[in-house]
Amino acid sequence: MSRFIDPSQFPTFYELPAASAGGQVPGSPDGSWCLLAQIKENMTITKPTLIVTDRTGVDFALLFEDMISLKGFRKGYTVAVPNARRTDREGEGKKAVVRVPVGQSAEVKVSVEKLDEFYYALFSFEC
Repeated sequence: MSRFIDPSQFPTFYELPAASAGGQVPGSPDGSWCLLAQIKENMTITKPTLIVTDRTGVDFALLFEDMISLKGFRKGYTVAVPNARRTDREGEGKKAVVRVPVGQSAEVKVSVEKLDEFYYALFSFEC
């Protein structure tokens, strides 16, 4: 079976460890994982912010703490965030987000394929 379909390597948004817990994705053999999501919108106002969707259809915000340009991050593209953590926010109506800490924006990669095409390509390889 391909390692690309292993949820400990490619977790969904709700499978991510909470940023406050400081743990890792359960079952991740080498202590690393990668969140894959499809870009829906660029919502940058004061901080670079994307609205993205994971493979289960959950929408969430991807916030970059660095003031970077999101020029190559287009609607429909797939974004890969290594070792992403979910930040749960307090208060009624506030949704959890994924924050990319200062200095880690360069680790986030983007691919021109849509998420389902990206997964199809990954799943067709056996390791």
